Amino acid sequence: MNLYQLHSDFWRANEVETFTPSECQFYFFLLDRANAQHWAMPIRCPTGVICNALGTTKQNIGKVRTVLQRRGLISFVPGQHRNAPTTYTIIAAPERKGYSQLPNQLPNQFTLYNNIKDNNHNTIREKAVFSLSELQELLAKDKEWHRQMTVYFELQHLKPPDDFLPYFQEFFVHLGAKGYKEREETECKSHFHSWLNKKLQRQPIYDTQQPTTNQCSQRRCTPVAAKSAADYEGAF
Repeated sequence: MNLYQLHSDFWRANEVETFTPSECQFYFFLLDRANAQHWAMPIRCPTGVICNALGTTKQNIGKVRTVLQRRGLISFVPGQHRNAPTTYTIIAAPERKGYSQLPNQLPNQFTLYNNIKDNNHNTIREKAVFSLSELQELLAKDKEWHRQMTVYFELQHLKPPDDFLPYFQEFFVHLGAKGYKEREETECKSHFHSWLNKKLQRQPIYDTQQPTTNQCSQRRCTPVAAKSAADYEGAF
């Protein structure tokens, strides 16, 4: 009898119908007793001993063992007197009758990454999650999205970047610094758009280019007649 398999079967049965704390406690008490006697069945154990060990009553033990027998985990023969106590037999999964095990494969409606339906019966699909390095590569290659952002920023009277790549590099450094390891693609695109929009709004809208030499030469200048320090003396 495999102790690990008994543990596994018990918790699989618990997923079908949850055991009470008392039922769990009693079952694992029997497993410990069985292990102590090298899995020789049946297990002879007076109800009073079990009550003392688990801190419960005889009435509760009667209810618990009946449930475990109904669930196909154990069988028992009630004791007749002090010298003939109740005996318990732990039943392995292949021997159980009427035991509804969980299937090895869940039905399609419960499969991971399958469709999930909400209360309105609208289909919600699992969203793929990518690492930051994968996302940076995906976003950098999406030229159609770049074009759409360019159009949007122009409509907002903002100067769109000539090259988005430096902004992607800064943005993903920003995400890494905030502790992100992975993101969903659409969510990340939305975040980048908002981040870049704020960044562009903070940039000055006027031209900061320095005047050219030709522009300076076109300005009217007053000729300087002074030739020496003495020429600057006197009233202005």
